[in-house]
Amino acid sequence: MKMLKIAFLIGLLRVDKEVSENFNKSWPEDYIELHISRILVLLYLAGEGTRKKKIKSRTKLAKLDFFLRYPHYLKEAAKILNYKKPISLKPLSLPFEPSMIRYFYGPWDEKYYQIILYLQARNLINISNDASGTDIFMLTQLGESIAKTLIGKKSFKNLATAATIVGELFVNYSGNKLKNFIYENFPEVVSIPLKHKIEV
Repeated sequence: MKMLKIAFLIGLLRVDKEVSENFNKSWPEDYIELHISRILVLLYLAGEGTRKKKIKSRTKLAKLDFFLRYPHYLKEAAKILNYKKPISLKPLSLPFEPSMIRYFYGPWDEKYYQIILYLQARNLINISNDASGTDIFMLTQLGESIAKTLIGKKSFKNLATAATIVGELFVNYSGNKLKNFIYENFPEVVSIPLKHKIEV
């Protein structure tokens, strides 16, 4: 596991260096390390459980990621749910630009298939199923270690803050309840034509 962590950290250090040095750079959509990093942070800070962090269902994973990638909607959700802590979030830097689309069940990213396969192949997450067949995404020991490393990076501070708020707001929501929350409170998101980009 130590060699796997070192190998993956080489990629993350490249991400951290490029994020720090090129804050206003326009990033390619296939810059997979950025998406991997974001999902690891999301699982660690917004996942259920105290020891083994997990998110149940792809629907919930996507909807939590939506609030992480769109700070405006995260702030609005916090107001709706009477979140008492002060929120000071800058817009996420361009490496984490939204580029989500509206799909059948709300916000979605077609890159999730690639991202999930990448995470699983590199032993960063385990995927199991509950009795109904719903996917459960859980950080491995290696994935948790990498997530902690990312959270300690200055360039990931804003992302980590947003992920913490996302977790505090929605940790007890099911994927379906979270989907309904978006439908009920943000009709402008679900009125977008299918497969069209959700703008910031």
